[in-house]
Amino acid sequence: AGRPPGRTAPDAARSIAPGLRRPLLEEASPLLTTASLTNQKEPPMLVAMKLLTLTLALTLTLTPTLTKGGGPKTTNKLLVGLALGLRPLSPRWVHDCLRKGEWLPPAPSHRLALRGAPGAAARGVHSRVLSGHVVVALGGCATATGAEWLRNCATVVQAAGAEFRRELPTAARAEGSSQPLCIVLVKRRAKLSAAEDGLLNRARQRGMPVASQDWLEQCLLTQRALPAHSYPF
Repeated sequence: AGRPPGRTAPDAARSIAPGLRRPLLEEASPLLTTASLTNQKEPPMLVAMKLLTLTLALTLTLTPTLTKGGGPKTTNKLLVGLALGLRPLSPRWVHDCLRKGEWLPPAPSHRLALRGAPGAAARGVHSRVLSGHVVVALGGCATATGAEWLRNCATVVQAAGAEFRRELPTAARAEGSSQPLCIVLVKRRAKLSAAEDGLLNRARQRGMPVASQDWLEQCLLTQRALPAHSYPF
């Protein structure tokens, strides 16, 4: 789907990068991109990259939407990539691969700096940065935007190794305990439903940590499980 009629992926890619000798993303090195295959205004570089990766099943292809400062916006795609432990790369890496006509190992200059992160932190295959955590998310489930955020949040939280819930566990667990730490996560500027308000009040009465959406984002950006009390809701 989305492939130009009458042209195979290799043909279309080689028309942009004639010297291409092997698939651009043959190696397991993830790239972040948001452009659509059907968008006629895309730079040829991105079109070629996408055509070359249409048949890849195991390579996660995300991309950061760049800000004026050159860093990526904190999109859900970027958060999922970070939760999976992927290293964000700039579009320059794709350009260099196509210019050379082969897959190139990403150089330090290809790494994408992240706001809130100390440089370009190394990341493994799966970060599991929130392993041992239980996250109860509140996002305003009665609204369309809130429901969508909760779905996205579940994807990110589970990719980061935590258990995702919509209800409180039977027993509260304090920070510093060897048991899984339960954190109540609340969407930024959420319009909570009456049921969610009640859950939030019960969590506070039980002394459970309640954190804003910023906590999750900063944990992923820094690749560390940060204390929830540093990002109170």
